[in-house]
Amino acid sequence: KNILNVAGANNTGTADNLAAINTALAAFGGNIGLLFFPAGTYNITGTITIPANVLIKGAGSDSTILNFTNVNGNCFDVGGSIGSFSAVTGGYSYLSKTISMTSTAVINIGDYVLINQTNGAWYSNTLIQRSYGDDAEGQIMEVVAKTATTLTFDQPLR
Repeated sequence: KNILNVAGANNTGTADNLAAINTALAAFGGNIGLLFFPAGTYNITGTITIPANVLIKGAGSDSTILNFTNVNGNCFDVGGSIGSFSAVTGGYSYLSKTISMTSTAVINIGDYVLINQTNGAWYSNTLIQRSYGDDAEGQIMEVVAKTATTLTFDQPLR
């Protein structure tokens, strides 16, 4: 669902989008969904509660800006739970669209998977280390094809 198709949504940075976002999220009605934010600046004046099975995606970190103001607490509250973790055994290089795993049995085409990466050398400074920052590098990927031991994504790893 494109947020700009919801009444009250505005990507010019001139209006609050909280009501439009809440309307769009409620419209999923507990079903799996993706709320897409095209390029632009979206002012948001409260916490967004993302229900289970819903993802939020923008046009890119240099194109879609979610500008939270007057928020006391979290910008996002996320519902649902994390499934099981599986080790990636190969293919996880920069710009790769396919990874290898011991088994892909619990993953389906159309699923979204979280690919976490062990933090790089930048994280070795003990003055900035915090437990909430462990494995902070990663991305959410949509599975577009699979075999018993490989997953192919809609976009390359970065």
